[in-house]
Amino acid sequence: MASLGCGLALGVGAVFVPALLVSVAVVAFDTSHNTETEAPEQVEGIDDTLLDAYTRGPEILESEEYAQCTGMRWSILAGIGAVESDHGATVTINADGTTDPPFVGPRLDGSGVGGNVTPHYDTDNGQWDGDDEYDRAVGVTQHLPANWSDYGVDATGSGEAHPHNVYDSVASTAVELCQSAQGDDVDFDDRNDLEDALFRYNPADWYVD
Repeated sequence: MASLGCGLALGVGAVFVPALLVSVAVVAFDTSHNTETEAPEQVEGIDDTLLDAYTRGPEILESEEYAQCTGMRWSILAGIGAVESDHGATVTINADGTTDPPFVGPRLDGSGVGGNVTPHYDTDNGQWDGDDEYDRAVGVTQHLPANWSDYGVDATGSGEAHPHNVYDSVASTAVELCQSAQGDDVDFDDRNDLEDALFRYNPADWYVD
């Protein structure tokens, strides 16, 4: 199932106590490595730590595991973060990438909030979203808990993939944009490939635009 973004409604910070955290994948960033996707040192409206996460996000696709995907840029990931959470504007982003409080989207109960009319019943026992009845998208780039086991990566080397860490959230978005093509080649420099990837992430034309 493709990830569902928040639609027209942005998520909000919400405090909850997560269950035992489970590591999904571990791919630590090389902090000495700069790529040609590096962003400016500062961008107005983007927290410095989040900007660093956007900048490092494309590095996750440099491993052989994702060799079929090329051309990822920080600006693609930042564009998703802008639409999904206004770059985490309602939360504090700590230097280690954790957010306070966690960034949690609207309840996906099919009521139409955020443009969602299909109920997404709980898949994580409230571990990531604090809701054990329905799912809510989590993290600054808004991942469905149901998808986190497939796409969630530990980008910091902390030992756990955590959607409420902006480094993990952003890198996992890059992974999902790649792997949701189910093994097909994806060239993010190709506009058609990019649009297809964005539509898989959130199947709405306005979102792709």
